[in-house]
Amino acid sequence: MQLKRTWPMPNAIAALVLFAVLVPLACTFLGFWLSFSLPGGTPPSDDNRDVTRGLFIAGGVSALVAIGMALASAVAGRGVAVRVVAVVAILVALATGGFLGVMLLSEARSQVDSSQGPAEPAAPSCGPESHPTVFGGDSRYEACADDIATADEFLQSAVTQLPTEDVTVASVDAIASGIEPESYDTTYEFGNGDITVAWLPAPVTCAVATWRDGVWMSEVVGLLADGGCIYMGG
Repeated sequence: MQLKRTWPMPNAIAALVLFAVLVPLACTFLGFWLSFSLPGGTPPSDDNRDVTRGLFIAGGVSALVAIGMALASAVAGRGVAVRVVAVVAILVALATGGFLGVMLLSEARSQVDSSQGPAEPAAPSCGPESHPTVFGGDSRYEACADDIATADEFLQSAVTQLPTEDVTVASVDAIASGIEPESYDTTYEFGNGDITVAWLPAPVTCAVATWRDGVWMSEVVGLLADGGCIYMGG
């Protein structure tokens, strides 16, 4: 009496359920979990990326094992059911293995792009490019140390040329506008009689002198708004 070979069907089922479905899906889930990060959060570490690629490879190998077992079961089995299960196992393994292969390729390419891509230049800590305009023309920036020093040197020289007798907006404007015409900003009289004159001798930097109580008081302000100086009056 010839014994019936019953192993092809269990092998085909194992190929379908375990090696074509469970193992690839588990590897996919764990790989996504290790490589997942919220927008703005901490990106996955290099170790996690290595483990993720290893999981994708393991899932792909499992799909190949499923295909091998399904083919062996289809050849050895004599019933229609065995061959149907084997064909389904092969199709599912091709789908899961192909998906994991695409994910592995994508992960490898992203790693190459991040390692070979040019580093973005860091934003400057001062000057007009440190805080670009967002809304309208109101742009406020922090001046650079060199610009502050240039403006301070200019202001010390400019203040000595301003009038100290019969000080009016007109007399101050006449002199201040000729000291350095390209950088001259404005002369303004406040309600309490203070007169302020301002220049822009360096980018994003105001040199301000204020006539108050018979004395010129000067300061350098590293702040601009709407293209003009910000300065405090009386």
